[in-house]
Amino acid sequence: MVLKLTSAKQKFIINKLLKKGGVLNKVASRYIRSGFKVRIQPSIDKIDIIACKGGEKYGLKVFYQKKVITKKDIEDFLKKCIENSLKPVIVIYGNGPVLSQELLKEETREFLIKRIRTEDSFK
Repeated sequence: MVLKLTSAKQKFIINKLLKKGGVLNKVASRYIRSGFKVRIQPSIDKIDIIACKGGEKYGLKVFYQKKVITKKDIEDFLKKCIENSLKPVIVIYGNGPVLSQELLKEETREFLIKRIRTEDSFK
């Protein structure tokens, strides 16, 4: 079993982000802890976070408000990722956002979906 320890610089950046608060900062701190270099709210519209690791660049869209995520939301995000040569990742934070039925039925996906549960999700 290999344990990857977080460096002092990473811990400093993570603590600084968590003190600022906000969902984007929490998601970014998780990626920093995993060894990514992160840019929050870049100048690219529709993309919340850009994460880089090992020569790969990922564009993250974080959904945290209570709403249904539609196919149009995803298509706009995918278009921006393709224009900027980023690998798309959809982050669903908490139990507020819900994927629409048309997205759930879709068999081929061009993007990765990650769900982050919070402590209050289990109450």
